[in-house]
Amino acid sequence: IDVDAELTNAMSYEIQAEIDREMIIRMVQAATAAAKGVGYSIYQPQSADARWMAERNRDFYQKLIVEANRLAVRNRRGAANFVVATPRVCAILEMLPEFTWMTVDGNVNTQPVGVAKVGNVGGRFNIYRDTRTEAQNLGQSAEADKIEYALLGYKGPEYYDTGIIYCPYIPVMVQRSIDPNSFYPKVGMLTRYGVVDHLFGASNYYHVVFVAGLGTDMGGYS
Repeated sequence: IDVDAELTNAMSYEIQAEIDREMIIRMVQAATAAAKGVGYSIYQPQSADARWMAERNRDFYQKLIVEANRLAVRNRRGAANFVVATPRVCAILEMLPEFTWMTVDGNVNTQPVGVAKVGNVGGRFNIYRDTRTEAQNLGQSAEADKIEYALLGYKGPEYYDTGIIYCPYIPVMVQRSIDPNSFYPKVGMLTRYGVVDHLFGASNYYHVVFVAGLGTDMGGYS
């Protein structure tokens, strides 16, 4: 194999993963900076108006729809149309009868990592699974201590139809050089971009639903 090409591909992936992580953190921070009940809310499955697991899943789905429509009232552009969620929350959404898997070509890896699109719910939300969030740190001992959430957001057809605007002007620049001491070849990669909030407030385009209690035994959610 071409080692140089493999290292370049690996570094390009890490740069993209870091940009994804920064954008999601900015979205979450924009939402949590608003007041409780506006930018973020807390959902507890044990207090859901439901009798068993499937009904609790439906209750959670309705919670997402309610908050998505409240976003439309705030931004006057549209309701939330995508959800970035932790793996446990994605599992709840994948159990809904409205969930459809994202179709992929035969030569595409069906086990994507990082922030990956996993499907769509009812033609309303595109679902993205976030496996790199700090809340999924494997070093935490107690499952109940991990923060599970669903980040609702709206992205419209125009470039200004979003809360966080990502403006790259150098996607990836590769520089190759020789170390003057060891004469080893070295490869450096650089990216340049700007990130700005929407003029009327990024918090009008995002809402975070924190899901409490998924790590405890609650009749089907453990």
